[in-house]
Amino acid sequence: MKILTTLLNTATLTIYTPYLWLIAALAFLLLEAAVPGLFFFISFALGSAVAAAAAFLDTSFTWQCTLGLFSSIAAFFIIQRWLKRDGLSSYEATNVGTMTGLHGTVTRKLVQNGTGSVKVGGETWSAKAYDSNPLALGTLVRVIRIEGNKLIVKAIQQ
Repeated sequence: MKILTTLLNTATLTIYTPYLWLIAALAFLLLEAAVPGLFFFISFALGSAVAAAAAFLDTSFTWQCTLGLFSSIAAFFIIQRWLKRDGLSSYEATNVGTMTGLHGTVTRKLVQNGTGSVKVGGETWSAKAYDSNPLALGTLVRVIRIEGNKLIVKAIQQ
């Protein structure tokens, strides 16, 4: 019991507090490494490092926690803004999503409110007319959007 009271003595904890904050920072960095691409735990690692610096300057535990919390929140928003600015977390269209705006040719007549086929980029796709009007064979079209596995197309006025 005497050992436990000695360990929980405020003076003893004050000596080791900066090192405990540094261990917490290291743990958060290891979590960040274990979950790549999230960029969430690194803000807590930075907050723990700030709290450790405050502990080395012999501030109260309340101030250490406050500085650690607010620096973690600030780091989170700074990192989030940096990622958005550099485009690391933005959406980039791939595969079929890149077809919007491309031109093609009707290869099987698009009937009113029905489907047909168009050839876009050397591939034949099921398609529906954007305005539900029929489109004749050979009509030049532009892809407006994709719905499921069908291209929604509109005739190009010539």
